[in-house]
Parts: sequence; C-alpha cells; structure tokens
Amino acid sequence: MQDALDNTPTQDASKQTRYVRVTGTRMNRFVEFDFSIGDPNLFVELILPFDQFKEFCKQHQAQDLTDEQKAQVDLDSMKWRYGQPDSPIVSN
Repeated sequence: MQDALDNTPTQDASKQTRYVRVTGTRMNRFVEFDFSIGDPNLFVELILPFDQFKEFCKQHQAQDLTDEQKAQVDLDSMKWRYGQPDSPIVSN
C-alpha cells in the first residue's frame, strides 16, 4: 500500500517561481517576510538582516507578490480562519 504522504510532485520545485512578501521590519535591522515556492498561499515566515534578505532574494530569484496575489492570499487566509462569508461561523 502506498503511503498517503508519498506524493510525486507535479512540477520540479527547482523550476517553480519563488515569491517573497515583506510583512514588516524589526529594530530597523531585520526584514520579516513570507517565502513561498510555486503557490503563494503556502509560505513560511522568515526574518533576516536587510543585507542577507537581499542576498536571499537574489539567490532564490524570488519575486515580490503582485497586489492581486497579496489580496488573494489575504482572502484565502480569512476564509481559513473565519469560514466562508455565508458560513454560520462568521459573526456579523
């Protein structure tokens, strides 16, 4: 029986687009950002000094999310946290 977690990726991760989204700064020394590969909705939160952040983006050829992508990620996050707009989970 094949393990349910043993999925073959549909696309080589080394060829997928990498994205960054700056979410803040700390102490005027560090950049807080989200980093994703392929799907902007699946990301890790990272923090690096400014110079290392620039190098990280260069090394991974990461591009900033577009305003449309940011809006979609935010909408998906809200749906996950609060349910669909017509769901009884959402309070008015």
